[in-house]
Amino acid sequence: MKKKYFLNYLLLGIFIITQTVFAQKEANNWFFGYGAGITFETEPPSAIDVPINYSMLEGCSSISNANGETLFFTNGVTVYNRNYDVMLNGEDLSGASSSSQSAIIIKAINSNRYYYIFTVDEIQDYPDGDGLRYSLVDMELDNGLGGIVETEKNVLLNFDSYEKLTAIYNEEANEYWVATIKIDSNEILAYKVDDLGVNPVPVVSHMNEINDEPNIFGYMKFSPNGKKMAASLWQNGTKLFDFDKETGSFSNQITIESLSNQPPDGQILLYNYGLSFSPNSEFLYLTYWNTVNLVSQFNINYETEEEIINSRYDLIFHEDGYHYMSALQIGPDSKIYIVSNGDNSIHVIHNPNESGESASLELNYISLAPNKKSLSGLPTFVSSIFEDYGFKFHYDEVCFGTATNFTFDETEVSNILWDFGDENSSNNTSTEQNPVHEFTTSGDFLVKLTFDKDGESFTLKNTVTVYENLIIEPIDEFSFLGEELIDFDLLNHVQENSLEVNWSNFNIYFYTSELDAELDQNRIDSIQTVDLDTTFYFRIENSLANCFDTNSFLLKVKLEEDILEEETSEEELINGLFIPEGFSPNGNGVNDLFEIKDVFDLFPNYQIDFYDRWGSLIYTDKNGNPWNGQLKGDKSRAPAGVYFFVLHFNKNNLKPYQGRLYLNR
Repeated sequence: MKKKYFLNYLLLGIFIITQTVFAQKEANNWFFGYGAGITFETEPPSAIDVPINYSMLEGCSSISNANGETLFFTNGVTVYNRNYDVMLNGEDLSGASSSSQSAIIIKAINSNRYYYIFTVDEIQDYPDGDGLRYSLVDMELDNGLGGIVETEKNVLLNFDSYEKLTAIYNEEANEYWVATIKIDSNEILAYKVDDLGVNPVPVVSHMNEINDEPNIFGYMKFSPNGKKMAASLWQNGTKLFDFDKETGSFSNQITIESLSNQPPDGQILLYNYGLSFSPNSEFLYLTYWNTVNLVSQFNINYETEEEIINSRYDLIFHEDGYHYMSALQIGPDSKIYIVSNGDNSIHVIHNPNESGESASLELNYISLAPNKKSLSGLPTFVSSIFEDYGFKFHYDEVCFGTATNFTFDETEVSNILWDFGDENSSNNTSTEQNPVHEFTTSGDFLVKLTFDKDGESFTLKNTVTVYENLIIEPIDEFSFLGEELIDFDLLNHVQENSLEVNWSNFNIYFYTSELDAELDQNRIDSIQTVDLDTTFYFRIENSLANCFDTNSFLLKVKLEEDILEEETSEEELINGLFIPEGFSPNGNGVNDLFEIKDVFDLFPNYQIDFYDRWGSLIYTDKNGNPWNGQLKGDKSRAPAGVYFFVLHFNKNNLKPYQGRLYLNR
């Protein structure tokens, strides 16, 4: 009765997963402001009640793993691990909490172990500050909590870079570009990070004017598709560039001048500060440091500077109150989030890929935890993880051993090619629009779909997690000595018979019928009073997904006189060991110990647990300490009779051997 199941009704909700929703789990947890945090592990996003009160005035960055679990976060000065403790060697980094973009975290190429933290100092420290530097994080340090590698901490790249950092991933070359702007210069620097590490020699491009000291404040970001870069330069407006991911060079500068408003006492120039591209890279959103309730949208699909500037549309909050909008950041849900200094909530643009009013700006969308506040910054991420063309593919089954159905509903497309990222599969690619693929193992797979539409080529990517579907082989019947009734722990029994399983990711439930196990209804307690012969059914569920298996075992409770009358051989050969039938600890020096010859030599990590007829553990033999017939704890003599034992070999995934013995006095 071995079955593999998947909860199909959940496919209507949780497991119809799209490229734009779950492709960016490394950005699923944000830490910013005064002890504030939000998580995208819920829908809608919700506050994280962070137990510490750090201060991240402006720049900050955070990173999660492929499952959306926090790894670490930083304000560019101090790094915190997932337990909210200061990371090993994680103090005194060369950023600054009041630097617009004090830090950005990127994952090392071809590694799940190493991460780089790039930092830039605040302008207030210029010209004696620390400039642009990087530090290497090794996640295997401090028992998996991570730590900064001492020999690669605060490695200098450029003394004259302040306030600004952005990064993009070039999939074709498997490399990052990390960019910054030099102060009192017209130079834009792009540093390549590949499988060899950080190249300290940058690609140098030039702006049309000098970037002078007072106007270095503000954000700098790549568009998600990596074709554009924008940098807000305070009173000098926002500069928009084309970017070449192959060469690392910037070109074709367009300037969006700082706006001005008309208060009663005269004209005031607004300071360009926050910015974000839309997920589809067609729009640019700007905020201004010294005005309230205003976000401007620009359509950057136009070809000329004049057309882009004239496309401006102001999204204005009409609610009461003053909100100085500062940082903007795309979320994993393809919305844009906005903070204003001192608020207990953050705001949102629901449809940033839409023009004008349809973008839909909403105030106070997410409430932060009590006594937590946003300040002026939000985490900076590698921009490419938020890329959204507006196309989506779907997939359903995510349990190992079950075929996964992929669907792509877009019409009038051609040259379709799926790459399932399953290198061990002989069918790793498909040209069908809606293919089926069975993955060769559980784990994370980067699935890519490339296609052409309207004369343009597109690539969609999604990390598909295939969850382990634990299949437990049928467990043999188990005989246990009892008078007539006995309390028995079903959970311990199943786990004892499945040593190779990491039970931390699985739940076990018990039932009295096969149908109940399949439908997960009428669960029973693990501790059961068993009468003679009883069949129990169990269900093993993956706690991370809705993959499960059901099976059963027969539990036989035999009367003592039945067992004593059974004919048994004096010795039984098990895994190269002769198992004795019993022993007689009467002090005569003959057979006083229950000793299995050669067990220590063949299985040095063995353990034998001895139980009385009621299932109570009475002695454990390990490290060559055989049972002498005394009870554990009070060392009183065990009475004559039948006892039971479980021999754990603890080697080569051998299943434990369950046996019985007769103690004779």
